[in-house]
Amino acid sequence: MTNSKNKHTPKKSTASRGFASMPKKKVSEIARKGGKARANQLGHEGYVEMGQKGGQTRAEQLGHKGYVEMGRKGGQARADQLGHEGYVEMGRKGGQARAEYTNKENQKH
Repeated sequence: MTNSKNKHTPKKSTASRGFASMPKKKVSEIARKGGKARANQLGHEGYVEMGQKGGQTRAEQLGHKGYVEMGRKGGQARADQLGHEGYVEMGRKGGQARAEYTNKENQKH
């Protein structure tokens, strides 16, 4: 026997429930409070451990070749941002910093 009562009952809209119905400011406030509570539970060491586990998982996913490719793409993106002149400037600043450091070390002795 079919339940005719449920057949003709219109579905309720979910738009008036939950986070979707709340103003963004209210959702943000709730999320901030939840984040603070979780941070208090975990502490610094908990976040360190979580980061290490995430890094290990990602390393297993990518493997050595994946990291090489990621580094290559990152280097290319940075080269595209800086261009030749940017690299010349970076090298000049690096040389100056190295010379200043060396001079300070030599003055100590």
